[in-house]
Amino acid sequence: MFVVRMNTDGIREFTVFRSVRDARFHVRQQDLDETTEIEIFEVRDTNDAEIAVTAVRDGLGKLVPEQEPDTAMILASMGLGTGLRI
Repeated sequence: MFVVRMNTDGIREFTVFRSVRDARFHVRQQDLDETTEIEIFEVRDTNDAEIAVTAVRDGLGKLVPEQEPDTAMILASMGLGTGLRI
């Protein structure tokens, strides 16, 4: 299970997902300000959302690192590898 923890003005909100892809999509869809802190945690060996949230609150969740940009996407955004001639 993957738990998204959002800290806004001292209030923690937890949302649980079955895949990291869904968790990251949820984070991108949120309308957030600069004061909101977002972290995604992985809790293995459970399929229960309540247990996953409790594990994150108790510090037992593993922090999922930020996704690094794909090299092919960076090159494509610069026009490289697309057949365009400079």
